[in-house]
Amino acid sequence: MNEEKLKLVAGKFPTGVTILTILGEDGDVHGITANSFVSISLKPPLVGFSLMELGNFTPLIIPGMEVGINILSEDQKATSNRYAGVEDNSVPDEQFTMKSNCPILSGCIGWYATKVKQLIPIGDHIFVVSEILDLGESDGSPLLYYAGYKSVGKNL
Repeated sequence: MNEEKLKLVAGKFPTGVTILTILGEDGDVHGITANSFVSISLKPPLVGFSLMELGNFTPLIIPGMEVGINILSEDQKATSNRYAGVEDNSVPDEQFTMKSNCPILSGCIGWYATKVKQLIPIGDHIFVVSEILDLGESDGSPLLYYAGYKSVGKNL
């Protein structure tokens, strides 16, 4: 399979953009941009996301830990880009509030505080299943990803 063609076709499917956040053992907040978020189940309340197996953020995710899933607004393109591919994912604490031990980014249109239930290796990724502990939402339009980050926002 041609990887470039696979990426091109996959990029034709518009998705929302999230930032996954955790409170590290060092007390710092760490985060990464992800558009692989999915709602899984209402009973029990489960969501999921996938991470590159060899990514810098992936080794930080372990069963039982809390993970914040922040759904970005259309005004958060710069924030999305900041967390996409940045090697040092440490950010100042003042940009976050804590909900159920999960760092939640200010300005999001929705968020989930979750607890990791299962890690499933799939191809070159790890699929993470998480139980929803708490959630919230606010008004606004979502940040969308379509055909690469150059096309993020309401003007697809």
